[in-house]
Order: sequence, then structure tokens, then C-alpha cells
Amino acid sequence: MSSPEAPNLAMNTLSSLLIHGALVTDDGRPVPLALKRKNIPLDLIEIRNLQCCKSVPCKCGPNYVLPNGPPARALVDLPSLPPTTEVELEFTLDTFIDSGKSGVVYSTKFASLSSPAYSVMPFVVKIAARKRNKNLFREAWFYDELQSLQGSTIPRCYGYFEAKLPEGCTFLPWKTVEDMYYERNAEELETGHFERFGNFDSAHCSTLTRFEDTFCITLLMLERLGGPYIRVGEGEGYTKKVMWVHTHLLSCFATIDIV
Repeated sequence: MSSPEAPNLAMNTLSSLLIHGALVTDDGRPVPLALKRKNIPLDLIEIRNLQCCKSVPCKCGPNYVLPNGPPARALVDLPSLPPTTEVELEFTLDTFIDSGKSGVVYSTKFASLSSPAYSVMPFVVKIAARKRNKNLFREAWFYDELQSLQGSTIPRCYGYFEAKLPEGCTFLPWKTVEDMYYERNAEELETGHFERFGNFDSAHCSTLTRFEDTFCITLLMLERLGGPYIRVGEGEGYTKKVMWVHTHLLSCFATIDIV
């Protein structure tokens, strides 16, 4: 149980997750799913400077290209390890929010931490679709790369987590999406699929085989967006219709797929 004065989670506080409501055995018995945090290599992706046109060299006008080329890449400075390095978050999957080409987003309920040193804020989980773990692995890298924008332009990300699908079990988020779209991914995308926006660095390609050789479950824990909005300078809220649009757009922002 967290203290009311306890600070919110830092981005690297959690070491593991225990999820209820996501996994059932073949005979229908619910079982909890344990996932471990995985750190993302800072050089996971080969950065490419995209040209505005197909000409080499680029012939776009000065309004589209910086005169001295792209700015130097800012190095990601991850926060130091928190005082408590083994903190587990236990929660139950709640409502299906939306899905994209590589994942599905759920709200959560009944969240509790193994340490009273932190408090839990509203959050969602984005779960990779079956055999789309490379996509989510890349997305986790982008969240680290855009760390300075978290909490303002993009949601805060509290970690990337992995587990293997236990034998004789059904992972319900996969089934939900596959039943909805009548489509089931048979294999991971080839690494060449990501070439246009920066491929995986060759030094890390061997680590990707775990996604191809086994049924992996991967997810991102993200800040929950959306909620009641108040007009600036007024004490009354937006109309229900306008508030729904804002809430829907912000909640679904967490489903955006980064190639």
C-alpha cells in the first residue's frame, strides 16, 4: 500500500509486472502473467537522415532543409537507478481502448505496488499483437530517444516488459484483436521492413531471434491520457460531445504505431 505522500513512479522504478485478466489455460482457468523489465540498448536503431525528395543529393528548397544539415543527435540521459530496484506492479486488465497495426491498448484497474515508497498514477498498457514484438521493441527505443518530450508532447513511458507465452495458455488481448479483424500474424516482420525509418543496428539483430523462435508477450506501460477539460478562464467544463472528442483523441494517442 502506497503512502498518500509517496511520489509517483519514476520512468525506471518498476522491475516487473504481474497482470491478472490476460491469460487463461486451455480449460478456461485464469492465471496471472509475470513480465520482466527489459532495458533498451541506446544504439538499437541505426539513425538515418531522411531526404525530402528522391534526388541524390537532395534538391528540395531551403525552406525544407537546414542549410548546415541536421542538428547533432542529443544523447539520451536515462535517470539513475531508483533507491528501490525491485519494485513489482500488480494490476488487472480492464477495458479494451483501441488497436493499431502492431498493438492493442487496455486500461487497467486494481493496481498495487510491492513498495510503499511510490504511488501509482492512472496508466494504460500497450501490448504487441501476436508476432509484432519487433515493432513494439522499436517503439520502446523511440520513447527513450524522445525522453525530453514525455509528459508534454507524448505520454510518459514507465518501461518495456517481456514474457514468454506459457504452454497450454491463451493470451486474451491477442484473441480479442484476432477475433475482431479475422487476422492472425504468422511471423514477425523482416527487419528490412523498417529500413526507411532506420533499421535495427546489426550489433543487436541476433537478439531479435527470440521474437521469431518463441511466442513472446511484450508491452509498454504508458501514462493514461484524457479526462475532463475546463475552458481557459472559465469554471465550466466543455460540452459532453467536445469532452468526448478530446478524451477519445488523447486516449487513442497511446495507440499510435511508430513504424
